[in-house]
Amino acid sequence: MQSNNLIRTKLKNAGLLISAAVMKTIKLSVMGCLLAFFNNLPAHSQVSYCSNIGFELGDFTNWVGHTWRYSMEVPWVNTEKTEGFVNRRHTIITDLSAYDANTGFALKEIPEGYRYAARLGDVIIRSIDAIPRCWRQSLRYTMTIDSNNAFLIIKF
Repeated sequence: MQSNNLIRTKLKNAGLLISAAVMKTIKLSVMGCLLAFFNNLPAHSQVSYCSNIGFELGDFTNWVGHTWRYSMEVPWVNTEKTEGFVNRRHTIITDLSAYDANTGFALKEIPEGYRYAARLGDVIIRSIDAIPRCWRQSLRYTMTIDSNNAFLIIKF
């Protein structure tokens, strides 16, 4: 109610006075427009111009992966960036019930409503994996932005 009074005060100071009923109608109209707008947006990336942007195919189709090594402490292990996917460095996660150990198991590895997610990096499973720990990896998805796909939500 306080926000309604604040709006009414501002409008009154501007020489306008709007009744509570009109104010409620305006709010409902704005909410209706927003709901209509968001209901017409495509769910996830089910449209062809963003094919597999959310890993819907369960793979890296339309993505480009890179790996390289970089260390300031051990510079002789540094390498150039190489295009391609490397097992354990680029991983599609499929376990819908898994939680991320790096967050104290507080976050799901795959967001609700999705079937797949991508993980960059590796879990240390052998002591050799930890020395030196300078692997770098990336994923890139290239798309043209236009009026059909200008609204993009990324969950991570």
